[in-house]
Amino acid sequence: MSNMTTTEIPIELWREEQEALEFQRQIGRNVRHWRMQQMLTADEFARRSGKPVATISAIEAGEAMPSVEFLFRAGRVLNVSCLVFTAPREHRSAA
Repeated sequence: MSNMTTTEIPIELWREEQEALEFQRQIGRNVRHWRMQQMLTADEFARRSGKPVATISAIEAGEAMPSVEFLFRAGRVLNVSCLVFTAPREHRSAA
């Protein structure tokens, strides 16, 4: 039986959660990067992608994980592969 209390999280789960949060922030940075490359305002990008500007802002700030459907739609709007949104910063290219 474990001595762990209900508020303690095993280190492995904590690391996975931190990696997931960093991945979410990375996607947000990449969405913003490619939106700005196309010289679109957040308002215009929101209109073209069919999402509220608050949702776009939350995604770009790394506060929300976008759906796969959104990434495909964003790729079409920005004329890039949806895969660029998951690429590390040093590998940004239109793929």
